[in-house]
Amino acid sequence: MTPLRHRLAALTFPPGQRRDELIDTLAEAEQETGRRGPRPREALDILWHGARARLGRPKNPLVVPAAVLFVLLGAFAGAVVTTQLAWQAVPPLRGDARAAQISETVFPGLHVFGGGDAPDFVPEPGAESGLVNGYIKYSVKHTDATRNIEDYQTGAQERLTAAGWAVHRITVSDDDGQVFWAERDGLVLQFSIWYWPDVPSYDSDGGAFYRLSRATPDWMWAAALPGVPVGALAAFLVFGWVSRRTVHATGGMAVIAVVSAFPLLLVCPAVVRGTQAWWRTDPLYPPTEPFWRPLFYDITAFATVLLMLLAVIAVAVAALQRPFPLPRLRGLLRRPPVWRAGLAAASVAHVAVAGLWLAGAVRPCDPDGVPEPLTGAQARTSTEARVYVSPAATDDQRNLIQAAIGRAGGGYSWHPQRAAHGPITLMGCGTAVPWFEIFYDSPGMAERLEHEVSGMPGVVAIRQTA
Repeated sequence: MTPLRHRLAALTFPPGQRRDELIDTLAEAEQETGRRGPRPREALDILWHGARARLGRPKNPLVVPAAVLFVLLGAFAGAVVTTQLAWQAVPPLRGDARAAQISETVFPGLHVFGGGDAPDFVPEPGAESGLVNGYIKYSVKHTDATRNIEDYQTGAQERLTAAGWAVHRITVSDDDGQVFWAERDGLVLQFSIWYWPDVPSYDSDGGAFYRLSRATPDWMWAAALPGVPVGALAAFLVFGWVSRRTVHATGGMAVIAVVSAFPLLLVCPAVVRGTQAWWRTDPLYPPTEPFWRPLFYDITAFATVLLMLLAVIAVAVAALQRPFPLPRLRGLLRRPPVWRAGLAAASVAHVAVAGLWLAGAVRPCDPDGVPEPLTGAQARTSTEARVYVSPAATDDQRNLIQAAIGRAGGGYSWHPQRAAHGPITLMGCGTAVPWFEIFYDSPGMAERLEHEVSGMPGVVAIRQTA
């Protein structure tokens, strides 16, 4: 029986004749020398030649540099995955009693709008996007006190400092407002206040808000370490497998390699910046950005997705080469009873998924087609809403409603009426009532919308949407 140590050493080579030859060589050397296992130098030699054999294409000088590049990318991807898993150990961010105490410290005596439950990560507000730690926004309408933005932000800093917050960096925002951030007990508070004088009464003259998010824990950098070797090994094995199986598919792989050059030019610098952010964060900025954020920032996000798609295509091309991988499994699946059982299982799974989808998609509607309000968890995580407007509303009434929606913040779009088609529909209600679609960057802003819009002439209903 082949010793386990010989079989483990032979795993450095891909399955085939060279692996069997190595096992025989190790057995013969052990009988001749009486030494169990190779010397360190011999072990390194086995490791190097086995790794090179796994890459295939012995006459291609580019295969090793390409493998090294993808191993580094795989190591980074492994770090991202383990970091994501580690985030599950961080307490979730919820608009609870603690947030109410913070609001009273920042905006004493004012009615604060906001709340809800934040996801782990959300797109950063702004055209360039990117991902940041999930946050909840809390805002107030301007008063005589808040319109004096310099004094008010100074007072907010003093109150937070007295409450034990560490206040950092005061800047001027793009709206000529005042911005600072503070940190305490694993939370980050980002404050902003601005004022626009001499605007029409129906328009917003500014406001004040703060975003509350979870700070990236100090130990999070260590959570990435276990994923580095796992991701690197997985990338090496997959790259080698694809390389060996596509030796004769030169045309298709050449096209994939050429197309991959464009995303690699953007992804590789993003990985370097992400590694720097993982190793050393900037103390001037709040710790609310994951280190892998550069991969999903602006146009680099497109390059990242394109590179992942090309990797999937390369694996598919390799899998379609003859002889097909896992021939025993393929032969088993081709047997009629197994094939029918697989088809039946797939059908049951599709029906189950469709049933779950319909359970969440079918919603009862009012007689005029307006959906019933959201409740529970859906309402606490919703970042979208609709303002239904009467078809008989005048242009002036609709314009005033639009201005009120603008005061509440968020983006919006206008949807003219369409034909009603029953009291219950999929993914919403069929209605002859036109509506404004509103999108927020944080849950819990529907209260501000209702405050601004409720009771206005022409408004039929205000509903959060999932």
